[in-house]
Amino acid sequence: MKAKTLRTRLKPHLWYQAYWVVYLIWFFWLDLTITDPKYIIHSPVDDLIPFNEWFIFPYCSWFVLLAAVTALLWWFDTASYDKLCLMMFSGMTFCLIIYMVLPNGLDIRPTAEAIGRENFAMTLMQLIWKADASVNVCPSIHCQSTACMAIAFSGSTLTKQRPWLKAAAWVWAALICASTVFTKQHSIIDVVCGLALAAVSGCDPLRPVEKSGRIDKKKFPILSVSQLTRTKCVEYNKIKTDILVKHKDNRRAEAQKERRQYGSSERPRGSLRNHPQQDHHHGAQTRG
Repeated sequence: MKAKTLRTRLKPHLWYQAYWVVYLIWFFWLDLTITDPKYIIHSPVDDLIPFNEWFIFPYCSWFVLLAAVTALLWWFDTASYDKLCLMMFSGMTFCLIIYMVLPNGLDIRPTAEAIGRENFAMTLMQLIWKADASVNVCPSIHCQSTACMAIAFSGSTLTKQRPWLKAAAWVWAALICASTVFTKQHSIIDVVCGLALAAVSGCDPLRPVEKSGRIDKKKFPILSVSQLTRTKCVEYNKIKTDILVKHKDNRRAEAQKERRQYGSSERPRGSLRNHPQQDHHHGAQTRG
């Protein structure tokens, strides 16, 4: 595929990334305005989970996973990329609305003095705590977005012939979700709610209909558009390619026919291909 054609095909999908501007402004505005949360999230299970500062590395690897999955799907599988953006961004928006309606926070973070350890992971952990206040935690956007990335990536064409890649994505996602409770960034309740939100947003009501090959657009007027984007793009591109190839073959056949008809000499200006009516009239006059 030519570079210009590729850019034309991929460029419209980049508009999804404009959502990050809205999200970051909204998120940090809530982070600054909600300083005394009304609801404190806590579960007895949280007390059983020990703090481990070394989980800060899988926790921060969320940024790497986000960049890698987004870029790979955008480049190689735009249908899965669109699915990821719709799932992840809709879920993140829902979380921000929950934070506004039900301001919540945590009180399970330990202090550096209570832990009594000094290492690179602990230093990084303290930097995260200073930058990220223990508010706006349930549902966990960290877990919701991670699960959405695993769902979209494991269902993409990149993992169709690579089961090990699908397994690696889910293991990475599991480590990130586990890191949120081992670093005391989230309660187990936040994790469960975030994963449940991802599962709901990842549900595809058209999947049974897709397998049967029948879609009633009257019953699914909006979802049919998503279906067209997700399952018909490949078919459309194949038909378009077949038409172009057939047109090219026809032109090649016409050129070969003309070369056989007129030989190596230049085709006369009044040939039947260009002026059939004039050439027919000329032939009639010659016979007369």
